[in-house]
Parts: sequence; C-alpha cells; structure tokens
Amino acid sequence: MIVRRVILNSRVGKNGNPVAENFRVEEVNLPDNINEGQLQVRTLYLSVDPYIYSETTGDLIQLLMDHTKQIFLNQ
Repeated sequence: MIVRRVILNSRVGKNGNPVAENFRVEEVNLPDNINEGQLQVRTLYLSVDPYIYSETTGDLIQLLMDHTKQIFLNQ
C-alpha cells in the first residue's frame, strides 16, 4: 500500500508563520502484512497544540509570556 506523509522539512522563522517550504510530502510503501504486536492506523485529523508550535519556532519562553499576558488582559 502506498501512503502519503507530510514531513516537517525545516523550522519556521522566529515569530513567523509556516509556509509550504517548511514541509515536504513523501510517498512511501507500507508492507501489506502486519506482524504480531504491530498496529496499523489511519490518521483522519491531527491537532498541533501551542507547545508543538513553539518547538518548531524555537521560542517557547515568548509563547508562554504571550499566553500569560493574554490571561491577565482578559480578566
């Protein structure tokens, strides 16, 4: 079975938005048989939480400061 997967090719710029060049799509061939103890799943939806975004930008501290500031502003 041939499947497509999306790979993070490079980190996005600091305080930047992801662009197409940050990703690449690959087609890989999965084996038809599944061995004992293995599981094959199909991903329908995928969510990325703010921590993962901060890891791709490398700016976790700024992200936490922004969220903290927003919490206090909304009170």
